[in-house]
Amino acid sequence: MDKDKLTSETEIRVNRFAAALLMPKDIFTDKYKLFSLLEYKKETIVNELSDIFDVSETAILRRIGELGLRIKSNEKTI
Repeated sequence: MDKDKLTSETEIRVNRFAAALLMPKDIFTDKYKLFSLLEYKKETIVNELSDIFDVSETAILRRIGELGLRIKSNEKTI
């Protein structure tokens, strides 16, 4: 197996493990759904989740994608 491919696959697994550890699925999904039900803007949801879980907004967006969650574009802000 190609060393770069192995490193890349390992890095992907490590990143997924870290995301699950820092942003547990059930808690993350509950917080996400709360903000979504309150119809906050995408940027606000991402920012708030970033603050709650103390991770980057990029990590939040990646986790949203991993969990198959959707963010609607809305008008409210916190």
